[in-house]
Formats: sequence, C-alpha cells, structure tokens
Amino acid sequence: MKRLAALPLLGLALLSACNNQSPPAPNHTGVWTWALIDANESIVDQGTIVLNTDLKVDTGVVYAGYYFNAATTRNGLGLMGPISAANNLEVFLTADLNSEAVNVYMVGQDLDNKLETVNGKAVFEGAGAITDTAGNPIEAVGVVFIQESTTVPGAAALSVLKAQSMNSVRQYLLNGGTVQTGHQPNIPALKSAASVILK
Repeated sequence: MKRLAALPLLGLALLSACNNQSPPAPNHTGVWTWALIDANESIVDQGTIVLNTDLKVDTGVVYAGYYFNAATTRNGLGLMGPISAANNLEVFLTADLNSEAVNVYMVGQDLDNKLETVNGKAVFEGAGAITDTAGNPIEAVGVVFIQESTTVPGAAALSVLKAQSMNSVRQYLLNGGTVQTGHQPNIPALKSAASVILK
C-alpha cells in the first residue's frame, strides 16, 4: 500500500524534472529558401539551400550543405549555426564550390540569434552583407532563410520544393516579415571560422 501511495509523487517528480529540461535543439537539416533583400525591400538574390550535414565544432553544431540561386547563375557551399561564436546564429554562403580556398559570397547573423516560427516554419531573420570573394562588403542586405522541409529530398522532390519555395519569401514580405540591413556581422571572423569548418 505504501508503494502505491508513492507512485503519484514519483510521477509528479518525473514530470517536474522533464519540464525543467531545456527543449531539444532545433533541426536545421533540410531544405531552406533564402533571400537577400536591400534597403528598399527589393530582393537582390534568392535561392534554395540544402543543409544535409551537421558538424560538431568548438562553437557548437554547424549545419553544412550546398545552395543555388533561383536564376541558376550561382552555387556554392553554405553553413548555418554558431559559425564564429558559441551563442551566434549565422549563415555563410561561398562564391563557389571550393572548400580549400574559401571565397565568400554572403554572410549574415540572425537579429536575436535564434530561429523564429512564422506560419509553422522556422525562419532566420537577420542582417548581413554581400561581399567580394575576399570578404569585403559590397552591399548591406537583410537576410531571410525559411525552412521548407526538415528532410533532405531526392532530385525530383527538390525540383518541386524549389519551385514552391520561391513564393515563401514573397509571402513572408507581404505578411510584414522583418528586414533589417543596418547590423553588420563580423565578416573576418565568419570567413576565418568558415574556412576551418569547410576544410
């Protein structure tokens, strides 16, 4: 009888312990739509990134993959996560597929260093810069990444997702999504850290 009386207390203790645990880390793996937006809220470039690898580095878990733009004029490697510092949420796109000598295309940092949920999708809302290949800023941009899928699709499914995902950014902007171009991430630190991660 005493054992049965203790069960509800044990259940409350376990429930309390579970409620005090931090939630699981967000899953960045999958397909994301991305857009770079200028101060006039015009889309400068946009595309799709597939994050298919998670890398454990000194700053935490950084997700890596490949991207291409909608115009199919640019592709390269991409990173998302705490690239240059443990509590940052950053993105980094290379200008090409060379992982030995990293040429920068774009860097960005989330405004509050955490993903938001908008219409049921994870969203990176930040600011950054399009750079020359050496990492010198050319244009300040707002940076938006919207997670379309948490799985890595095959080629046929990726084509369908790519076609559908281009509308996500337009819808996000029409619904009053955040676009800020003022804050600039630490480009040299991001380039240095990304060069080490991508090797």
